[in-house]
Amino acid sequence: MQETWLAQIRAASDPQRRLAYAKLFAEGKLANQKTVLEEYEKRARASGNASVVPALTRGLEAVGDHLSRLQGCTSVDEVRQEEALAAKAYWEAIAALLPPNLGFELRLTRQRIRAEPDVEVDPFNRALNIGYSALLREVWAASLVAGLNPYVGFLHAPRTGKMSLVFDLMEEFRAVAVDRPLITLARTHPETLEPLRSNNPGHEDEPDSESREAFIAVWREV
Repeated sequence: MQETWLAQIRAASDPQRRLAYAKLFAEGKLANQKTVLEEYEKRARASGNASVVPALTRGLEAVGDHLSRLQGCTSVDEVRQEEALAAKAYWEAIAALLPPNLGFELRLTRQRIRAEPDVEVDPFNRALNIGYSALLREVWAASLVAGLNPYVGFLHAPRTGKMSLVFDLMEEFRAVAVDRPLITLARTHPETLEPLRSNNPGHEDEPDSESREAFIAVWREV
């Protein structure tokens, strides 16, 4: 394990190697985002659901463009910028797929929710955060089994106490392991997610039975 950690630290300390790995992590994420959008665009066309096709096509083209630009990035910051722009286009496309009553308009991360405690969080964003927490646990456990240092990453900036490598490794799996099943759940059984709405009384520190059931439903999906 010690040799693996040392090799990992050396790689993360080398600007060129760090950039190369950062590109790989971002490429994996964007490629799977593209896959998810392609899948839903094909379904929409096949089912005659023409109203969502333009949004999905725009998102698909934008994510593809940012994916193709990654190889030309000369710094990790540039990679992060392309990833962020692709994410914006991706979530705008996903918003067109979801039932309007869920109120999903943009992605709200846990960090933003903590920074803006008064922001109203829609049920789908809550579900995503639950799903990503489940994914984080799995990836963290796998990184330890593999003998990797979870705190030494490449794409995510190092910060005390932040498992940067775990977040790096998660990126490729977010769209297919969490987003896709939750999109399906939201489209087929949106009522399942309603108890997760942030203005639902008692769902934070003392969750009511409906909130607990919704939490369990999301956890099972991923």
